Amino acid sequence: MARLYKDYKGDPISLKEIAKMEMIDEAYLAQLLLKLKNYGLIATERGKSGGYMPAKDAKEITLMDILNAVEEEIMPLECFVNIAICPLTSSCFTKDFWYNLKQEIEKALSIITLNSIIEKHDAMPISAKELLRQG
Repeated sequence: MARLYKDYKGDPISLKEIAKMEMIDEAYLAQLLLKLKNYGLIATERGKSGGYMPAKDAKEITLMDILNAVEEEIMPLECFVNIAICPLTSSCFTKDFWYNLKQEIEKALSIITLNSIIEKHDAMPISAKELLRQG
């Protein structure tokens, strides 16, 4: 999302370009982009010069919006998501801790915008950006 929003200059960006820039498998990226499109965070244009483009202002999109769009679960433990796999769920000593942690993470992700991520990246020294690309 950050790459698409940052690099968009008026012309749609192709799946192939995004995959290459972010070193992501095209098939996997296509699945993610479809979910983001269905959620209304990006738009598409068909045709030879088609591709993907922003659908909203980056200031209006939170990280929580993106996670919701791609249907990622924030809960760190499988037993919390699927209570049937643990017979101790009802008497778990750490259940409240994990629930509270999930709430705090969701609160933080609901405040952080896509625009703030882009701005922080832009403010990074070039050497730090190169390290991120290599890693």
